[in-house]
Amino acid sequence: MNAIQRSQAVREVQPDVELDLNKPFRSRLVSVDGVRPGHDGRSVVVSGLRAPRFDRANSTGLDGIFGTGHARLEDQAERAPYALRIALLQSNLLRITLDTRATPEADAQTHAPAPVVTEEELAAAGLVGMPATIDDRDGEVVLRHGPTAVSFSRSGLTWSVERDGSPVVAETTAASSIYWGYFSFPSGTIERDGRPYTTTSILRRRDEDFYGLGEQFTDLNKRRQRVELYNRDPANTLANRTYITVPFFISTGGYGVLVNSHAALTVDLGSTTNQAVGIEMEGEVLDFYVLLGSPAEVLSLYHRMTGPAAVPPLWSFGLWLSTIRRYRSDTALMEVADEVRRRGFPCDVLHVDPPWMGTDLTCTLAWGPDFVRKDAMIAHLRRLHLRLCLWISPYVPVGSALHAEGLAEGFFVRDTEGSVIVNRGPMNFWSVPFVYIDFTRPAEADWIREHYRRLHRDGVAVLKVDLGELGPDEAVYANGLAGRDGHNYYTLAYQRTVFEAANDSDGQPALIWCRSGGAGSQRYPVHWAGDVACDYENMAGQLRAILSAGLSGFVFFSHDIGGFVGRPTPELYARWFQFAMFTSHTRAHGGEPHEPWEYGEEVEAICRRFAALRYSLLPEIYDASHKAAVRGTPLVKALVLDYPDDPNVRSTDDQYLFCDKFLVAPMFSDRGERRVYLPAGVWWEFSSAARVESRGEWLTVHCELDELPVWVRDGSAVLRCNPGPYTDADAMTASLSVQLYGEPSGTE
Repeated sequence: MNAIQRSQAVREVQPDVELDLNKPFRSRLVSVDGVRPGHDGRSVVVSGLRAPRFDRANSTGLDGIFGTGHARLEDQAERAPYALRIALLQSNLLRITLDTRATPEADAQTHAPAPVVTEEELAAAGLVGMPATIDDRDGEVVLRHGPTAVSFSRSGLTWSVERDGSPVVAETTAASSIYWGYFSFPSGTIERDGRPYTTTSILRRRDEDFYGLGEQFTDLNKRRQRVELYNRDPANTLANRTYITVPFFISTGGYGVLVNSHAALTVDLGSTTNQAVGIEMEGEVLDFYVLLGSPAEVLSLYHRMTGPAAVPPLWSFGLWLSTIRRYRSDTALMEVADEVRRRGFPCDVLHVDPPWMGTDLTCTLAWGPDFVRKDAMIAHLRRLHLRLCLWISPYVPVGSALHAEGLAEGFFVRDTEGSVIVNRGPMNFWSVPFVYIDFTRPAEADWIREHYRRLHRDGVAVLKVDLGELGPDEAVYANGLAGRDGHNYYTLAYQRTVFEAANDSDGQPALIWCRSGGAGSQRYPVHWAGDVACDYENMAGQLRAILSAGLSGFVFFSHDIGGFVGRPTPELYARWFQFAMFTSHTRAHGGEPHEPWEYGEEVEAICRRFAALRYSLLPEIYDASHKAAVRGTPLVKALVLDYPDDPNVRSTDDQYLFCDKFLVAPMFSDRGERRVYLPAGVWWEFSSAARVESRGEWLTVHCELDELPVWVRDGSAVLRCNPGPYTDADAMTASLSVQLYGEPSGTE
């Protein structure tokens, strides 16, 4: 082979780089044709053209090196319109809407499918202030409200935000190759798998960290992660899939972003480039809010935007017990109830999974043959001050009475041709074909809600709202949403329907026990972190999920003590139980026996002591719950929320703050040693009341199996009561006391 032949056989590298970066790309903003003030006095609308590929500006720097033949010329014939609306709603909140439809509008009513919140809802919540001042001069348009200025550059075609004259957050178009192509797409459009996406990129600073995006099992700090916001059963609670996605993230740079849609999207927080945070929204409209402030202020504002969390009833903060293999009949459940009280173990709720219907993971909402004495069983539980929780799902087996009833009324999810979608099964654990209840329109929701009310009238205290993440891509929902646009919203509609049934059953505070969800789901507590394996790594993953959910608006969140899949070791069960007593809600649940006494006398004694400790702290937990619901802060809180400027806590996700007063460091191994970070200040050891003054230090602590590292903030006044075998508001009030740690802060 001669030299020419050899050179022709060499692999061409540069075209591969171009193909990799350019393949999804369709267009970006390239010109401004007009800027006009919005009718509301607080917005401007920019109109212009977007173009595919790249103009000479992308590669003119290379012309002198390689010659003009390497410059890519944009295809003038493929230019298309866009409209960009920038609205400064108040000094800490702006809304940006990019409309790339054939006839773009970008007015206040323009939004992506399934919006999380509308401007009308914001106004009703008091989140739209006085009109902004608008200046259009010197090549840029500036909106001002109080200390905040939002600018749009006519030449750069980008927006930026300053507060008190200092830059906070800005759009960028710089995350590109030095040749051609983008590592993070600018405002414009791309295409993936035949679906259109609207994109933008936000400038990412070197010292910036990110949090949120729902219940995430990966590292709490989302820096350098790419997150797909599409609810799934992860089948592994250490992976990058999750049951609950929320299109909201918090930056330590003084802002947060809420993408205003439940539809599928992707947020890349630096996995491809350190220059930008990329947002890719399915569809032709990208609508998002930028929230300004510290992480705590941004989270509180998000909470106001999407709705406050309801505070669950007092009894829900007690211990819940469940074992699928054992709790399979009325007789078995009454025997468990008797054993709980005989052993003197604090407990408030017993839960039964699908066996109450005699089914697998489909749902008939009809009591099965093993629960013919349900009325006597429920009465027996109430005499023992125990409440009943029952499992449900949105999947109705074909051929059941519920299926026939819903089919006759047209209450199931359909496909694009109008036919009811049937999941044929078997699929994973589903052994029979099933259909999907449609919760997205009032008529359908009213029908199934009445069935849930009937269960509450039977004496069922709470429903476990399982599953919901299987919404098919071919679905057309009753409210008009289709496929991936409605997939995440379906889970929200599901839990809202069940919660409303509980809310109007007896006038008492309502709750559900829910696995899936999305933006605004905090309004319908409580959620738990799904089906988890029985090991320390997964236990740590549960804490990460709870902390991440807390930074996504969830106030109350739980997990399965000991793990769900398999049987934990006695040591693991004890460690997990201790951790659970300092979380929002506490449930021991799994296929194998999960009662504390199943793990030996030593573990039973340890768990009884920690359960009594929790019951003695119920006044504090319940009081903190009401405060947290008002503030929009989680009961289990990541340290970064209170110490955002401390670099030691930016990636700390194996310890946390509880009730704003306790610093808790769970033990994630049999070995009785771990490192703990104490932020600067005075702390008190909870067990010994020893005073510890920290300058922001790491400690190595040693704990026996019956010990848990917990500290209390200086100045805390902790409410206590005498623990009882169940929650009793009167007894709690009668024995109420206050335990002081240092001088009270005056903010209790």
